[in-house]
Amino acid sequence: MSENLLVKAYSIQHNLDVNEFIDGYMSFLNNILNDLWQTIEWKKKGKRLIPLIRKDKFFRKEIRDKYIIKWIYSKHYIDSAIKQAYSIINSWRKRYLKGKARREKPALKRKFVRIKETLYNYRNGIIKISIKPFQENISIDLKNAWFWNRIKGLDLGELILKEDKIIITVRKKVKLKIENPVAWDINLLTIDGYDEEKDYKIDLKNIYTIHRIYELKRKKIQKLPEKTKKGLLKKYSSREKNRINDILHKISKQLSNRTNIFEDLKSFKERVARTKSRSMNRQNAKHDYIKLQKYIE
Repeated sequence: MSENLLVKAYSIQHNLDVNEFIDGYMSFLNNILNDLWQTIEWKKKGKRLIPLIRKDKFFRKEIRDKYIIKWIYSKHYIDSAIKQAYSIINSWRKRYLKGKARREKPALKRKFVRIKETLYNYRNGIIKISIKPFQENISIDLKNAWFWNRIKGLDLGELILKEDKIIITVRKKVKLKIENPVAWDINLLTIDGYDEEKDYKIDLKNIYTIHRIYELKRKKIQKLPEKTKKGLLKKYSSREKNRINDILHKISKQLSNRTNIFEDLKSFKERVARTKSRSMNRQNAKHDYIKLQKYIE
């Protein structure tokens, strides 16, 4: 029996006045991202240009020293911004090498601040987050949150502060037990299992049908005026997602009382992307294998 570290995330709404702080953080993050982008070296490899990102400690220190002079909030947020900027640029580089991103600086679309454990105190269910050292902080009482009984007594990890809510991550060591293991083979319309005694089959046809129905709806919507089309696409996309998630959660619940073994699908999307058959790509788009595995996990 081995131990694993289980990490879960919960969100809680707030009405704190943090917009100015988040805007300031995002401004510095964008400037740091610009610095990283401008120092990229493009090395030719065959017919492609490969981006080389500068990561040496002298360059990191140079960036930190440049922005920390103007930063009015707790200094550790600059370290968070540098770390986040590198995370964004590294993620873009991976997508670029796979042909999924253009040679353009990634854009910041969501506004949030990553809060390291050095930037807050947590005691008796109350989180106190430092904004300006010895001058300003914000507090959030988790004892009134719907998930308090689930996290009481657990260690907190990194926090993510948004304009209207805060995301809490918690860590817990759990013992992994292998109970009634069953191996699953995932197909387009079914997942088939075997546990050395019995065969199992779970029907996924409903998922395929829902995706197909909304695919046909989208085809019709594409012919409508742009303003009407945008609203309808958003509405039907949300409905499709909710219906699929409901089915996946029900399947996950069925399988939650035993050990489930799935094939490794980490590179599945890349294999699909290399498929030249349009009809095969459309078929593959109508499954949710990876999401189902995550729900069961």
